Amino acid sequence: MFKYTWTSKRNLAELNQRADKAEAELRAALEQVNGIKSGDLQSHNYIADTELLKSLDAMRQQMLRLRVEEQQRTWTNEGIAKFAYLIRIHQHDNTLFYDRLISNLVNYLQANQGQIYVRRKEESTYLELAGCYAFGKKKFMTNKLECGEGLVGQCFLEKEIIMMTQVPENYVRITSGLGEALPRCIILFPLLSENIPVGVIELASFRKFEEFEIQFVRKVAEGIASAAVSIGNSEKTNQLLRESQLQAEQLRAQEEEMRQNMEELSATQEEMKRVQMEMLAQTNIINNIAIVSRTDRQGNITYMNDEFCKWAKYSREELIGKNHRILKSGHQRDEIFKDMWQTINGGSIWRGEIKNRAKDGTFYWVDAIVAPVLGDDGMPKEYLAQLFVINDKKEREEQMIRNQKKLEESEEAITTILNSSPFGIIRMSPDGVFVFLNKQMEQLLDIQSGNSINYQSVFKVLHLDKIKQGGKKRTKIFPTNGNPFMGEVIVIGLKGDFLLFVRNVTSEIQQELELVKSLEQAEMLKNAWLQKEDEYKKQLGLV
Repeated sequence: MFKYTWTSKRNLAELNQRADKAEAELRAALEQVNGIKSGDLQSHNYIADTELLKSLDAMRQQMLRLRVEEQQRTWTNEGIAKFAYLIRIHQHDNTLFYDRLISNLVNYLQANQGQIYVRRKEESTYLELAGCYAFGKKKFMTNKLECGEGLVGQCFLEKEIIMMTQVPENYVRITSGLGEALPRCIILFPLLSENIPVGVIELASFRKFEEFEIQFVRKVAEGIASAAVSIGNSEKTNQLLRESQLQAEQLRAQEEEMRQNMEELSATQEEMKRVQMEMLAQTNIINNIAIVSRTDRQGNITYMNDEFCKWAKYSREELIGKNHRILKSGHQRDEIFKDMWQTINGGSIWRGEIKNRAKDGTFYWVDAIVAPVLGDDGMPKEYLAQLFVINDKKEREEQMIRNQKKLEESEEAITTILNSSPFGIIRMSPDGVFVFLNKQMEQLLDIQSGNSINYQSVFKVLHLDKIKQGGKKRTKIFPTNGNPFMGEVIVIGLKGDFLLFVRNVTSEIQQELELVKSLEQAEMLKNAWLQKEDEYKKQLGLV
């Protein structure tokens, strides 16, 4: 027998009202979610009077705020990159540099007017107009201002941003072909290089500048200030170069007079002295940064510097007259030294890396440059060697080899673990190439180890984008033997690639289908029983 529960019409009406209210709330929430999903974060046509709608509205406002912040960051970064490029390509053209910058800055900010004042020299007490945009012709403007004069001069001295939102009637007007009007906002930025003012940027606009725009102009101003300093230094350098050239010409004229009065022998001796001094200076520099030695044609040491003794750990007395083989480590092939002797005996410079053994048995690596000194007959009469210690480089190379070996061992261990998994495992690149298959996967696909196979031939009915979404999926899998089966695929992202865990669920699906069929048969029997029961009740007069 079946039990029945009776309820009043009033309770049923209340339940219907609650259901209608819940349905309306869910419909409004769904509209809001669909709007957010499509990117519409601005408009909504509902009253947020429930917790769900309030939460959705708060989420929409938060996403809208984040979108605006991201747009501002993108705008700022693109602007900084743009002006860095403009500064780099125009800073050598002093005549157009500031005009190009201020015009691009005004346009990028969607302002209306702008101008740049700079102090050309550090000792100067006034600022010069270097560039302007939409202020009319330069010749009708004030081209120079004293440091401290007006807002521009005050901004320069105080090294602080000045912004006005109530512009005086006679300060400046923005003019177009249709008329003129007062700007709503005037802002001045000091150009600071290491906190030293070098100029001022002044901008005018019909709207008030946003905080992120102010910060953007502050960063651009830093780049312009650095470029202004660079331009000033370049002008100084050019001036010094011109003066130096003039002095050099005068000096050359004087030297010419002196050479005419000097004897040829005196001039030759002076030249030899100069060359000797240069050679001595060069030798001192080399001796302080490199190992230097000299040998005769047989390789016997005739000279060495202090660095040579320091690394070899021999005294000079122990090394003079000894062959360079005294430092041979025995860890390198003889072909290296045969190539060296063949090269330098042929009159050419040889360079290579050599491992030496010091007196105490320790080893050190050097980058060796060996050059022959040729005699009058064109044949080598001695050899000069300049060596640079490269122990750090060799240690890094050995560490890289050790790391590579550890990496290979780790990969072998990982492969062993994957092959022992009960799942078939695939490592797949983003473009669908199978990088790795474990043994179980090769068995599922009926392929030999090492054979190439791609995504399209295995997952014919499942799009690659679905796989990249991750999660668990069921799809038909097509092995090479031509007998497809239903598989369950679990996808995990892994450092740009994807790991696919696969198992055959054909039998599970068959069991599920049989279960559904059994349930359907049970439902049919139940309905037939109920029908028979109703007929018996009618016959007995119970209904």
